[in-house]
Amino acid sequence: MRVCRFVIAVALGALPFTPSCTCQRPENVEAKRRMSEPPPPDPQSVAAADKIDVDELADPKVLDRVMRMEGGEIAARLRSYAFTAEGSLSFGRGEQPGLRSAEKTRVQQGLAREDGSDGDFAVEVVTGDGSEQRLAYVNEIFFLKNNNGKWRMSRDPDGERHAYRSDALAVWRSFYDLFKHALKVERLGSARQDGRELIKYRLTVANQEADARAAGAKEPPLPVGPDGGPAEEPAELKRTRMRDRMSAWRERAKPAGGSGEIWIDVDTAVPTYVRFDGKLVVGDAPDPAQLAVKLEQRYTEIGKNHQIAMPKDAIEEVRREKMPVRVRELLEENGAVDPLPRDAGPGGASGGGKGGKGPKPKPGEIPDDDDTE
Repeated sequence: MRVCRFVIAVALGALPFTPSCTCQRPENVEAKRRMSEPPPPDPQSVAAADKIDVDELADPKVLDRVMRMEGGEIAARLRSYAFTAEGSLSFGRGEQPGLRSAEKTRVQQGLAREDGSDGDFAVEVVTGDGSEQRLAYVNEIFFLKNNNGKWRMSRDPDGERHAYRSDALAVWRSFYDLFKHALKVERLGSARQDGRELIKYRLTVANQEADARAAGAKEPPLPVGPDGGPAEEPAELKRTRMRDRMSAWRERAKPAGGSGEIWIDVDTAVPTYVRFDGKLVVGDAPDPAQLAVKLEQRYTEIGKNHQIAMPKDAIEEVRREKMPVRVRELLEENGAVDPLPRDAGPGGASGGGKGGKGPKPKPGEIPDDDDTE
């Protein structure tokens, strides 16, 4: 009644009526403003607009800028290309068999679309042990295939394709990060290839292997087992020893010689050709560890309209369904276990309905909960 009297009073003008405030919170207003504006420019496209002086590659900052381009920036600078790379790595100590890795990579990048969005592209990576990974981005659909599995596809809402493409183009970048502290760059001269102007640079790495071996001679020898292999150690002791060695790895690693060549495209500052062969020696023991790398990669067919084919027989993105949590009921239904008594509801365990009337439920069955007599 009190509410009714208030409504009547307002209707008769006895009480002033002030409409509720329609003001919005500032953060909501700002969010709506951002939603109505065009999206911010792609960071890779912004980076591609950066002018790089390719004559100053001897400057470590300029060299680092050129060597560490991401896949999106390279695509924006070259527009389209075919990329091939072949690299190998070995890491070991003395006569002991060490780690060996090899990889062949091919990337084909199509022209960007008229709206400026990323063009179609395809990537193929084959490792030395025969493992294979292939992916393609065609008509804004991302396809991925591993080894003998089927092609799967998705809309790629998180931009997963960009990371895959950047990783495929980063074979030299990963080696560069190991040697850049000792890398010397010297200009060789200008050249032209496929109608594009290039500047060639020589890459050299000093040989400081003697310093690494001298430092390793001061370290205690590594534990050796009775068969000449690694010694059996308590887990905690081994973790501590490995942690101490790895923490000083960069300080103990010395360049042990290396050479190569790099060609820089004048118009885009992209390194269109790289060849490198180098070695590092890690003075962490009297018998030091050695890392050897070898690489050759190139960009060709720049600016051509590469057509990327859509994979056949692709399946939808794999979706994993949750298993039901009431596992025992599944086992009871299939007769694997005896059913447990269930709560019979308001009628009690003796039957359904009021006063226990009605048919008794079967073992493991929940009776109907109704009000019929």
